[in-house]
Amino acid sequence: MSENINLQPQAIYAGLQAKQTEVIRSGVDTHEVFKNWLEQSSSQITELATNRQEIETAGAEMIDEFDIEPGLFDVAGRSLIFSAIANRWSKSADEPKERIFAEDALTLLAHDYSTKLNDIFEYAQGEGLNRSDEHRLAVYDKYTDQQMTGELKGAINNGLLHEVKAKLGITPENEDAYEVRVLSIGDFIATYGMSAPPVPDYNPFIKKSGAVVNQREFDDALLLQDMVHEWAKGLEIRQEAFAQELGQSALAPAWMTQMKGRTFLCMLAPTVEKILHPEVTTNSKYYTEQDTLRDLAYLQHEYVHTQGGINLGRGIDFGISIEELRAEEFSGNKHGYQDIKNFARDFGIVTGKDLVTYMDGKAKGGADINVYTELAQDIGLDRMLETVMVRPAPYDRDQSNLLNVMVADYIGGYDGIIMRLISDKDHAGKGQEIEERIDAAAKRYIEKVNPDFLPTYFSMREGYGNVLMTKQLEKRVQELTAEATLR
Repeated sequence: MSENINLQPQAIYAGLQAKQTEVIRSGVDTHEVFKNWLEQSSSQITELATNRQEIETAGAEMIDEFDIEPGLFDVAGRSLIFSAIANRWSKSADEPKERIFAEDALTLLAHDYSTKLNDIFEYAQGEGLNRSDEHRLAVYDKYTDQQMTGELKGAINNGLLHEVKAKLGITPENEDAYEVRVLSIGDFIATYGMSAPPVPDYNPFIKKSGAVVNQREFDDALLLQDMVHEWAKGLEIRQEAFAQELGQSALAPAWMTQMKGRTFLCMLAPTVEKILHPEVTTNSKYYTEQDTLRDLAYLQHEYVHTQGGINLGRGIDFGISIEELRAEEFSGNKHGYQDIKNFARDFGIVTGKDLVTYMDGKAKGGADINVYTELAQDIGLDRMLETVMVRPAPYDRDQSNLLNVMVADYIGGYDGIIMRLISDKDHAGKGQEIEERIDAAAKRYIEKVNPDFLPTYFSMREGYGNVLMTKQLEKRVQELTAEATLR
């Protein structure tokens, strides 16, 4: 990939987008809009040029079959994903499962631009509650802690997020607008480390350190313990009510959401209090400096989500894995998403380019169209589509509809993509390069990781669903260790 590919797509697609918007507003039909997209963008991606006729024909079939409106193409990222789906569609006439996958992907992409696809999407959503933005915002207003919200805003204005802003290259001129909300709810994770003073041992006949603990002191300590317990329990009850009123089944420690065209960074009040007033954790023997950094990283991670984004339209169907990788990378990698982090490394072993490097040299770590373009050029349209559609385990567990389930099953998770990437490399005669990178990675493990911990590490890796490459790495480590023993 040439160096300027990181910079060119943004400028080229910006110009194309202006033309697309003008064409759409002029009333030209969807076929012409898509054709115009292919004509202008083929210079950026080899496969778009090579398969131009097949992709255009398949795209026309999709547009006709589902009455897709031209507005789908007013965003460059959507246009490229549509082209990748059309590429799959063009090869699926005799492969029913592949055609179903293409239809599912298209429905997730284009349901807002097709009545037919929207009907399918609504069916796939099931009978879950679909709250309006007005309702959701009213619920957020109801549970907002105004005082803590004001304190957090003040701390951010005074440099609390300076480090992550510097990493992202954020300035007052390029910072995306967002609003802070601290919610008066919480669970055991949020209140972790917030404890009452320990209850002293009480015996009126035994002196402790030269003083007698009297009944009053003992009773007061017990009362304070009960008050803290009831406070934490009350936050949990409020959190359950908050989730129920929103129609949600699960809540994260912090999150970014959008309502009525506004972006919100949401935090739980106990977590914010620990960040801004660390003295509230002094009674806890188990709350460490690492816990403090992890709580701050919740805020940093979600702030990254408010600034740009590699997920298409800041949604959860396209690019969400790479977006979570981006948020973790810029917030210090202190949380979960180990499955996507492992995949990013496995991807690098197979292709020679770790997924994290797709963010290098790009403002805010990259925009969807920049990263998708680079992926398509490096690994092809098919693998790009799979890479942006595979989702981290928490999303497939807690935020799935029927379409997501079917797509996940067909792709086969991160390992399914790794398997097909390896096959692509083998067919291109580059299998030996993969073996060399496996060998290099295994040597790094031997040099830098405690050998007693390695079996546990590999077991954890497999537990996250990254089995295929883990087994190859573990085997190579064992071979190299045995060779060293024989010398």
